[in-house]
Amino acid sequence: MDIESNNIEVSSKMSYQSRLKGWLKNNILLIATLIAVFLGVMLGLLLRIAQPSDDVILLVEMPGNLFLRILKMLVLPIMIASIVTGSATLNGKAEGKLAGVTSVYFILTSLVSALIGLVFVTSIHPGTSAISSSVETSGKTIGSNARLLDTFLDLLRNAFPENLVEACVQQVYTTYKENSVDGLNTTKLEKFLSTRPGTNSLGLIIFCLAFGGTLGGLGKKAQIMKDFFSSLDQIVMKLVLKVMWITPIGVLSLISAKLVAVSDIYTLLQQVTLFVATLVGGLTTELLLFEPLVFFLVTRENPYTFLLKLLEALITASATCSSAAAMPLTLRCLEDKCHIDRRVTRFVVPIGVTVNMNGTALFVTTATFFIAQMNSIELGVGDYFAVVVTATAVSIAATSVPSAAVFLMVMCLNAIGAPLNDVSLIFAMEWINDRCRTVNNAMGDAYACGIVAHFCKRELGLAPENATEAENYSNETPTSENNYDKRALATHNTKGPS
Repeated sequence: MDIESNNIEVSSKMSYQSRLKGWLKNNILLIATLIAVFLGVMLGLLLRIAQPSDDVILLVEMPGNLFLRILKMLVLPIMIASIVTGSATLNGKAEGKLAGVTSVYFILTSLVSALIGLVFVTSIHPGTSAISSSVETSGKTIGSNARLLDTFLDLLRNAFPENLVEACVQQVYTTYKENSVDGLNTTKLEKFLSTRPGTNSLGLIIFCLAFGGTLGGLGKKAQIMKDFFSSLDQIVMKLVLKVMWITPIGVLSLISAKLVAVSDIYTLLQQVTLFVATLVGGLTTELLLFEPLVFFLVTRENPYTFLLKLLEALITASATCSSAAAMPLTLRCLEDKCHIDRRVTRFVVPIGVTVNMNGTALFVTTATFFIAQMNSIELGVGDYFAVVVTATAVSIAATSVPSAAVFLMVMCLNAIGAPLNDVSLIFAMEWINDRCRTVNNAMGDAYACGIVAHFCKRELGLAPENATEAENYSNETPTSENNYDKRALATHNTKGPS
């Protein structure tokens, strides 16, 4: 009896050690990234004491900048290959429902996020005129000619680019220029269409969806093209897996450099702590209460277990201040750890990175009313409604780049007649605000994948021909590298919804 109990104890101990080693092996990148966050904070604080020169700060920041540039370099090929491949493996009904559910979810959650921001900013009331006068401007200004109608029209123009090559590097936007009227001492504003650097993600996504859907409808005639994009997808993701191993170095560099660059972090935080607390409170409520509740009600799964599996992507999004830069790691976590069907992840995440900005909607709403409170502007019900709707709209138009939301605030401020000068105060706090809302944007895309996959699991396994094709596509990827959940896909293909 004692021998048996000893054997059981030894076996249990070995099993525990085996599980621990397995967990450490599977999460070594996460552990290294968390250590890098701690070391980055410590290094930044130590460098602040040493008061290094600008050249030293530049050298400290360089590894992080290179890491960020590599991630952004991979975004375009990932977007093109994944959307085309994902659309080509779906039948028309599945793609239509995926698009419909994804769009409705993105719009509703952005609207609710803006309402959460409204509740927090009106309840806590962080804005006072004393704050506005105590903080110096940052020297950055924003033009006052921005109009909401122009934003919507620019969104439509970018959705249908006239040149796909140009769309890879430029976006179209409306600008105004003052011209004098002949014979008079007055000037008038004339509207022009201009271009600015940056990938037109929306236009490329729409083209890739249409191209992939058409490709899938051609069947065997276009099999060579399907294989090409499938191979391209696998090649790029393999590159991503290699790049992810330099994540700890990039995170350490970015965090430490940012802490050194802030001129007076303590005084700044003392002056605007209440606004930061209001914003973080709203973002936390949206991320840890609202979206998990929706996820649980739809899927009946533990949302916090789901969130913990995305911790690597969360840290990367916070360090880079860009959900687009974190997209490769988000895809990897969703497919490898959360076992979401890759047809859903490659469809939802690239679209979500472009249009799903829950954190941005909440931030724009909170910051707009914060500035209104600082200037003692009396607002009515119509003003509150206008800001919430406008914040939802401009969050959809926001690009997934650092600090893009600050410029979109102009539309909301114009909607209630608030002054634009105080936007400089938002710039002073942007280093922390941007990180907080970017985490919400990235995790919102992840929650959307889980919910959309649940809603569309019947369509994903509806047509036998499409199911076989999708299973073959999944089997092309080596399990040792990507570890996709083929058993779940097979279950959907044979049994339908549970």
